[in-house]
Amino acid sequence: MKYMKMILIGLLIGFSAAVMGPVVTAAQQQYPDPQTYFPSVATMDENKMLFDDPRPVLKNLSLKKIVPKGLYDKLVFDQEEMKSLWSELVGFKAPDMVGKIAQEIKPGKYTYKDVQQTAGFKQLMYQDLYNRIGPGGPPHIGKIPEFEIIPTRQYYWALPIAKAAKQNISKIKLDGQGYLVWQTYQGGIAFPRPSGPFKAQQIMYNIDRFPDGWERNVWLGGRATGLNGKLKVDFDGFIVGRQLRLGNRTLIEPHGWFDNRARDQGEAQVGLTMFVAPRDQAGTVMLGTIYQDPNKLTQGFMYIPAFRRVRKMSSTDTQDAVGGQDQTIDDSGGWSQKLSPCEISLQIRSDGGEGISPSLHRPWMVQNT
Repeated sequence: MKYMKMILIGLLIGFSAAVMGPVVTAAQQQYPDPQTYFPSVATMDENKMLFDDPRPVLKNLSLKKIVPKGLYDKLVFDQEEMKSLWSELVGFKAPDMVGKIAQEIKPGKYTYKDVQQTAGFKQLMYQDLYNRIGPGGPPHIGKIPEFEIIPTRQYYWALPIAKAAKQNISKIKLDGQGYLVWQTYQGGIAFPRPSGPFKAQQIMYNIDRFPDGWERNVWLGGRATGLNGKLKVDFDGFIVGRQLRLGNRTLIEPHGWFDNRARDQGEAQVGLTMFVAPRDQAGTVMLGTIYQDPNKLTQGFMYIPAFRRVRKMSSTDTQDAVGGQDQTIDDSGGWSQKLSPCEISLQIRSDGGEGISPSLHRPWMVQNT
């Protein structure tokens, strides 16, 4: 399998309920299990159209129609207060920044020919997007022949997240190498106004601590399809999983730490993933715990049905292919991978092969120049 395409279909749409830790808090018990109201593997037959083609469902998707009312009401906050507080945190309002570059370009519909004839578009677009504006159709897969510009809107996070960011903005610190002093971070957006010699790492910490998916307290379903060099499907799998944020919880109760164990061990997040298909992978379960301390490596366990054993995974296993795919555990983290000075070194041997060095080293540092 040379190429891999991931199709995630049910990300978000639910909170993790129990099963992820040894303690079930009173606050946690009040949330219904997402599988009681969102399509799951158990109900796949009756929801087959959603997994085959989710576009009709997603077109009119409304959380108000999916999430139980009692739960939905806990996630509704005053919009005007959110707008005001978020603008205060970042220091500007997005609509106020419009019109300073290429003032001749206004909201409306445009084609690739307009882009070719108007120099201002190149100033407004990042290079990759600009390169994709062109006539559609083979062999121009991924080209954008026409598009619409809409008025700029202000986006903002939920009120508790904004309040936590304001409360903690003066407390959070980085060490001399730009890594987070994790005890100083108490929730919210880590660096609303990135600046200084480690500005790039501050931006990455905003992504790493990103409060997406209700702070990553989610149930998810995903389908992975692999394609070989001839664009033939050679892998077709389905996974289900849960993710639970254990530290710095500001949106979903319990706030702060999930339980005493998470607090004592400095656990940031835990994730449970189970393969449902293909058949030779079905029943394989992976459990991973990410720690707040950047020097403490992620701890993983895997249950392998064929062996009927739970295997403790080493930190090098995060660079191994998962379930016959062309994707590693680290790949699945994407931009949200943990920033750590302790990284396993991948060595190239003299015979051209690869080998994992058992020693830890400090990777290159990202600095603002």
